[in-house]
Amino acid sequence: MESDDLLTRVEEVEDIINRFYAGGVPHLHNVLLHFQASPQAWNLVWALLDPSRSWNVQFFAATTLQTKILKQWDEIPATDYPFLKNELLRRIVSPTTPKVEKRKGAKRTKLRQQLGLNENASVNWSKSTWLLKQVFTTYAEAISAEKNFFFMALECALSWIRMYPPLDLINQLFEHFLIAAAHYVPKNDEMDDESRGWEVSQEILSTAMSQEGLLKRPSLFWEWTRALVTLAQQNGNVSFASILTGLGETNTRTLLLALVQETDESKRWTVETLINLLLRCSEYPGRYATQERYSSIPLGFWFALQDHISMLDTPLDVQVHHALKPIYVRLVHVQLQKMTLPLTPEEAGTAEEREVFRCYRQDIADNMTYCFNIIGQELLVILGQRLSPPLIDTLKWVDVEATLYSFQALSDCVETNDLECVPALMNLIITGISYDKYPDEVLACACSTIAAYAEWLGENPDPWLERSLQLITYSLTQSPMVLTRATMALKDITRECQENLATLAPSILDTISKTLMVLPNGSNEGMRLMYAAGKLINALRTTEEQLQYLDATLGQCVLKLRELMQNPVPELQENVATQLRMATMFLSTLEGAMGKSVLDGLMPTFNQIVSHPELSQNDTILDAMYNCAQRALQCLLHPEKDSKSLLKLLVEAYKVRPHPAALQLLRQVVLLFGTDSNNAMGPIFAEIGGHTLDGLDSCSSSGGNLSDFGDLLEAYLGLLGQICKKTPKLMLQVPEHINNMLRCVLHALNNYLKNNFGAWIRSALEKGVLSSLTPSQKETLTRSILAERNKGRLSEMLQKFSLEYSKPVVGL
Repeated sequence: MESDDLLTRVEEVEDIINRFYAGGVPHLHNVLLHFQASPQAWNLVWALLDPSRSWNVQFFAATTLQTKILKQWDEIPATDYPFLKNELLRRIVSPTTPKVEKRKGAKRTKLRQQLGLNENASVNWSKSTWLLKQVFTTYAEAISAEKNFFFMALECALSWIRMYPPLDLINQLFEHFLIAAAHYVPKNDEMDDESRGWEVSQEILSTAMSQEGLLKRPSLFWEWTRALVTLAQQNGNVSFASILTGLGETNTRTLLLALVQETDESKRWTVETLINLLLRCSEYPGRYATQERYSSIPLGFWFALQDHISMLDTPLDVQVHHALKPIYVRLVHVQLQKMTLPLTPEEAGTAEEREVFRCYRQDIADNMTYCFNIIGQELLVILGQRLSPPLIDTLKWVDVEATLYSFQALSDCVETNDLECVPALMNLIITGISYDKYPDEVLACACSTIAAYAEWLGENPDPWLERSLQLITYSLTQSPMVLTRATMALKDITRECQENLATLAPSILDTISKTLMVLPNGSNEGMRLMYAAGKLINALRTTEEQLQYLDATLGQCVLKLRELMQNPVPELQENVATQLRMATMFLSTLEGAMGKSVLDGLMPTFNQIVSHPELSQNDTILDAMYNCAQRALQCLLHPEKDSKSLLKLLVEAYKVRPHPAALQLLRQVVLLFGTDSNNAMGPIFAEIGGHTLDGLDSCSSSGGNLSDFGDLLEAYLGLLGQICKKTPKLMLQVPEHINNMLRCVLHALNNYLKNNFGAWIRSALEKGVLSSLTPSQKETLTRSILAERNKGRLSEMLQKFSLEYSKPVVGL
């Protein structure tokens, strides 16, 4: 057959294909190319794609169809588009044609390009929209039977809508998106809502509702919103919560204005229905994290709603508050129920689920503040009713705890001059709850709640401060869980209410003293108790009282330190550091000078640490000791006279093990002594400075790395800087140290001022054995020295340089 003879029958084409693949005759190849280019190929290619044909025939047919779509699309009249579409779709989804699926995948891509991507934008969008609409229309009624194909078309629509087509074209398909969502949505809440079909449907609808410019088309926005809300309502479950939440967060202001301004009842119905659907989602039954995960979805919407309300002008904000108040009242009751703690470990779930619930509970607490901004004092009234008889008698302990937790969350919203609701709730918390019949969680939450209102107590001390502290001091004697919260509360209250604690301080200090005696070593509760003790001692009116309770508080730390020092095994060394930190915390809160007794009480312990072979080498303990000594210095009435024993100990300890904190303590002494430092500090500074410089010099001469002593060097230079500013004459008492001090300073500068280092090297090269080098050679040597960080390689480089220029070996 000649190449220009036209193949008109399927059998002829199949015969030529089989002969060509069998022998590879060039003449037959030309015949097949001629067939592919002919219009007749459009009619015969479908029969050649039949699964009953050989693989070679199917492959050639698929290649031919791809080529025709790519190069001869204009041969197809528009009237034949439906036939072409149906044939392509039928064969693409047919399970009997897997051999040429990849080729057909390319063919689908070329068809999509031919339908739009090679023309102008408006034609592109129109053609792709037309194709998608045809597909959805054709298979809408048979969506279940053609499930795989409908899903494939839906994924194509997702890719299409992500390219942000014109709104009018999206509108042509929006009805079909709703049909897809109605089909794929889980039919009940227990079904898996993570199927790919439902996932794609959600993303399509969410993307459509967030299209740029949609709010500029209000009629279209409300048409889509009403249709979506109607579908969600008809569906009857919470699967649409994510879509509705996204819609609400994106268009909050528009929805709020429609709620109070619009005369169109359809728009108002749409907004009210959307809000009620999300409220139903928030109150979804079951324990969050272990039994359900829906109720957290609308939280973002409730936050956004209140944020936009606060931005409305008067009187719109008043109208919106009035319209939403019933919703938020209902939301409060819902959230009080959802935030309750689990009753059993089984309800609490796994560690991951417990953490998820903890975050969820905090989100609800934050949302309570938003509820307060809408309904105001009525929220406090709701909480008060739950804590009052007869309602409290019907509540489980978890409901009582949730109520207290909610009141705690509102502390930042309540004004300190509130003398109506807050006092009533405080009275209920202090006297109205029988804590002995509830688990410890309730009393612990009560302590945290009182702590949250410490500022309010400071403004309204009578009678609430004393009554609150009675409950707190009682809690100090309870279980570890309650004790932790009680110490936190005591710390907050003593910080905010110190001016009103004079008459209450003695009894509280007695309780603190007793608690410290039984407190386990190393507990954080001790730190908080010592902070509170210091604040309470400040509130005492006389020095005699202060000294009396000084022994009852700081004395407890000293006693425990002595016990620990009797047998300071490695396991207990951390407890030594903790007790020293507790003493430091206590001393840091004291105001004014307490006299020599503070330092005298601590000195025996300091001496024991310095003389102990292990503790004197423990950096953690040394750091805690020096910090404690620094705070003790501030309590002295006559620091120059009373600190002599401490300064002597400082020198001894520093010689045993140089520590940066020791130099920081010495720096504090310079500040404390002022100009008197010249006499008192001279010998101390000389010994410590000499020991420091000798150690650094030994490190350098032995080839050690001074960077290992960076903290010590930094502290030493800080001490020198302080002396130069405050008492420069002190430097004259150690003239033999000046040169080494300057060398340390220059070494430190080298680490930060590399440009200066280079200048110093260049200056050094101007003299000595290398003065004869050319400027280029000097610059090369300087750059090499600055670039090299390894001492060994630097030495080798210098030796090589010396040999190259026939000079003696150079060392720096």
